[in-house]
Amino acid sequence: AGPPQDTFDMARTELDVLSLREFRRDVLLQYTSTNQSEPLRILIFAFLAIILAVAPLVARDVPSQIFASLETAPGLVGCALGSSGSFALFARERGRRTAQLVRLEREFALHSLPVVVDGATPGAARRTTSLKQVGRCILLVGKEGWVRARMAEARAYRKRLVEAGVTVIAVPVSEGGAEATEPLAPVLAPEDVGAGWAGQAARAPRWGQQVADVLGQGAPQLVSTGAWVA
Repeated sequence: AGPPQDTFDMARTELDVLSLREFRRDVLLQYTSTNQSEPLRILIFAFLAIILAVAPLVARDVPSQIFASLETAPGLVGCALGSSGSFALFARERGRRTAQLVRLEREFALHSLPVVVDGATPGAARRTTSLKQVGRCILLVGKEGWVRARMAEARAYRKRLVEAGVTVIAVPVSEGGAEATEPLAPVLAPEDVGAGWAGQAARAPRWGQQVADVLGQGAPQLVSTGAWVA
């Protein structure tokens, strides 16, 4: 029998009501677990902005001296300033939340990218896995020649890398925009095979897009000069 059809997929997207955008479930779960009070704070600011904006409109219908004072010029100015300030705080906190979720989603997407690694012993079969399963790693992102040179330098520290459980992942990309930043030819030397410390990006289109997303507007310059990403 195959796996159940209703298996909960953590990589599936769902709507985040506060930002009105869809994010991966694991991203929302991770962010919510470390920022439990933030949604309440954002909702409080939104609620205050609405209440202060509406209060002068309903003040005449409420038999209260406090509400009657809201119809005066100082009351109207106070409500306007309070509503504007609360809305500004709401927009700021909501913007921060959205930016953090976008950053987390890019990191999670990067962790799910495929890499080709070799077994820790000579002769072990090559295997394709996700970057997350590799564990501690350092990405060498740059043009093919730069990546080859940096891999040669890192080769001198391969014993220490193996002892520390760190894998150096070669990500050779071409210079240019998102459509041009795609992994090129294999760069691992024969002596890297089976060494247990080296790997290379697999499936060019997915890596090319993620390199552009993670590095942002500086992607072309960083690709041109080369970058170590830990």
